[in-house]
Amino acid sequence: MGVAEDAFERLRRIVFEGEHVERMAALGVRMKLSPGVIKTLMRLAKADGVSMGEMARGIGCDPSYITALVDDLDERGLA
Repeated sequence: MGVAEDAFERLRRIVFEGEHVERMAALGVRMKLSPGVIKTLMRLAKADGVSMGEMARGIGCDPSYITALVDDLDERGLA
């Protein structure tokens, strides 16, 4: 296995098998946040202003779903 393949495999394990998946799920349950809302918050934290279309493309969902997620965040005072 080459260096690039090894690095990719390590990142894959961190992302898909790592502790953060469990921690994010626990946070979602504790705070009553859906996975989509958590993803949206994470995207907002990384970007200094992002359009709804950019957000939808970044998460890989329909723009109308982003509207619902952002509305949920707004109702909670999180966005």
